[in-house]
Amino acid sequence: MPLIKDGQLTANDWQHLEDDAPLSAGNISVSYTRWLAEQDQLLPRLKDGQLALRLNGNNPLEELSAETCAKFPMIALEFPAFVDGRCFSYARTLRDTYGYKGEIRAVGNFIRDQLYFLSRVGFNAYEFATEAEAQQAMQALDDFSVNYQLGSDGKPAVRQQLGNKNS
Repeated sequence: MPLIKDGQLTANDWQHLEDDAPLSAGNISVSYTRWLAEQDQLLPRLKDGQLALRLNGNNPLEELSAETCAKFPMIALEFPAFVDGRCFSYARTLRDTYGYKGEIRAVGNFIRDQLYFLSRVGFNAYEFATEAEAQQAMQALDDFSVNYQLGSDGKPAVRQQLGNKNS
């Protein structure tokens, strides 16, 4: 699947395994459920940097410690529908509360209009079904030139850009 990472089209070298699929070679992501059930078997892959975690809004992020999350080079947040915004909150929590520095990838049913806001809360990678969707989405990351609030992306807000003249 085509991937935008850190604002660039790039190769996607991760495979998302279903819970009942056998472990395969290379970089794999597993669901929260599979991680809980098979941690002992999966830990060697994690130590080699070949294991990523997939979460969705139904998974209790608060049950994962910041230390556990930091071990994963990538955490994929799955959107079951573009109207489900729980993963926005998960990304912000991972970046701002947990201090997560790895890749946070959006997968599933998000739309182009959400990309800029996904980047503001901490996502830095976006997986698409087609190359055409990825090409169109590249433009969405620059939809806005002014930010009214602080975000996890470190971009200044309007008040900061104006030098706090009205504060």
